[in-house]
Amino acid sequence: MERKTIKMTEKEKMISGKLYNAMDPELVEDRQKAKKLCNKINNTDEYKEKIALIQKLFNTSNLC
Repeated sequence: MERKTIKMTEKEKMISGKLYNAMDPELVEDRQKAKKLCNKINNTDEYKEKIALIQKLFNTSNLC
């Protein structure tokens, strides 16, 4: 019987709690995007704009 090996991405490994390569290009890009969004959030005074940025950061639309 042949075993099929399922190849997980580094992000999938990270989410599942397995060892992963933090320097994987996808994860590096995600961190850069998060850093930019955090910077925008911290430098925005308008409440509604801040909420929209936080929703984008956490990929959700059900905040206040």
